Amino acid sequence: MILIVIPIAGLSVVFAFGNYQSILTSIENERGQAVSDFAVRTDVWVTSVLRTVFILTESIQAQPGGAIDCYAVAAQLLYKMEGYNAIAINNADGRSCFSSRTASITQDLALRVLAEYREKPHVRLPFSPLEVEADYGPVRAGNERHLAVYERSVLENGSQWESVTFVDPSLLDRFFELGSGKSMIVALMSPGLIPMAVRGAREEDMSWLPQAENIVAGSAHWRASAQDGKEYNYTTEAISNSDLYILARFDDKPRADAWFRFVMLVSLPVLMLAALFASYAHFVRTGITRWISGIEQAARARAHGKAELAPVGEKMPADIRSVALAFNDMIDESIKRESALSQSLASNRFLNRELHHRLKNSLQVIQSYMSLSRRQQGSRTDTSLAEMEAKVLVLSVAYRLALTDNHMQPVPLKPFTEEIILTLASALNESGRSIEAKITSDAGLAVDRAIPLGLVLVDAIMTGFKGADTQSVSISLEAMEDGRVELQAVIDGTLPDSQQPSRILKGLAGQLQGEIVPTAPGGVIRLRFHC
Repeated sequence: MILIVIPIAGLSVVFAFGNYQSILTSIENERGQAVSDFAVRTDVWVTSVLRTVFILTESIQAQPGGAIDCYAVAAQLLYKMEGYNAIAINNADGRSCFSSRTASITQDLALRVLAEYREKPHVRLPFSPLEVEADYGPVRAGNERHLAVYERSVLENGSQWESVTFVDPSLLDRFFELGSGKSMIVALMSPGLIPMAVRGAREEDMSWLPQAENIVAGSAHWRASAQDGKEYNYTTEAISNSDLYILARFDDKPRADAWFRFVMLVSLPVLMLAALFASYAHFVRTGITRWISGIEQAARARAHGKAELAPVGEKMPADIRSVALAFNDMIDESIKRESALSQSLASNRFLNRELHHRLKNSLQVIQSYMSLSRRQQGSRTDTSLAEMEAKVLVLSVAYRLALTDNHMQPVPLKPFTEEIILTLASALNESGRSIEAKITSDAGLAVDRAIPLGLVLVDAIMTGFKGADTQSVSISLEAMEDGRVELQAVIDGTLPDSQQPSRILKGLAGQLQGEIVPTAPGGVIRLRFHC
């Protein structure tokens, strides 16, 4: 199910993201096209103004008369054209005339504008066969904004005329609908962030303008902070052959709508897939996994020594039910076999314990007979009988200590060696010989290793007393720093032959898994072993 859900969810996200990117691209294209349309409309409007100014100027020049007649004709024509506020003309015949409908535009201002545009480069008018050049741009007269249209024409006789007409920019707003939706503000701008005509906001409202001007050739798109402190997307489009340009501000509502659509396109399929996965997982959990978990739990309990059957129910799938029944049959058979094995093991343990117990009793009987025989013979006998008695005692004591709680356990070294030494000391006391013991290790040994240790101890003591001048044997059994235990036997006299351990001692040391190390003079044996 995961292999199905995850790829489908991934494809849904990829599809939604691609749709989101296409919407964003469409929004950007529409914005660029809208600004370009405004620039084209403005260009067409300016061209129509240039034609009107050309016709107006030609009409004034065609009127005969003096300068006074020129002024009258200019005023008459100007007042018939709404939105044309003032005009100043230098005729080819030397006449000059000026007329203004507003007090803010004076003749001095008009002449100054004429002088400024006279020195600037101009463009040829596309609608006249004559050599007519034109230029236009914003002009401020007091608190009013105007569009100054300059034209100049060279006649066939070499003379020329020039004029400047001051046009109200509101004509652009009146003749061309620049309006947009609620998400856009567009304006005809002059350099210095001076709006000439605005649609989508009040003309006196400057808060929507960017904090910094960005004028480039052609068009530009950028995101910047407005004068109200918020960030918006801006687009500019230059007007051909002019310093004017179109500035549009777009808010983020279309992009937010596109993002909402992206989230919805992603969320709905993902939520549906999640619900499908949850329902499928619930079905698997209740219909399959629960029963398999029951079988697994029973198997793990069996691994820990507990007899637990797998659950079986009516709603269980047939295949899993068959597996559960087979598993329970296997558990039943295993329980029966384990019960039989436990009974057999208990019987074997009882027989083994009984065998060891009888062996211990038999050894104790033999040791008692030998002790009794040694006492009846008195001090006239040698130590052979005492040595034999001690070796039998080793076996008897080892089994007795190992079977203390009716089951085999490690033989504690301290009581084991002390009892052997005490028995030998009692047997040798009649001849005036003594045994000194220093037993500090409290470790334990398995019975099959304790017996060789006891025999080594008996053999070392009896070997030490074979010296003619030996009266005492010192026995020490101590734990070492490396974790081993050291057994050492030292006499107060001289050994009869040499200090080399006998073959019997070496064999017993091998059974004990110990190491015989060299001893000092007077040492019978020095044996180290691990418990």
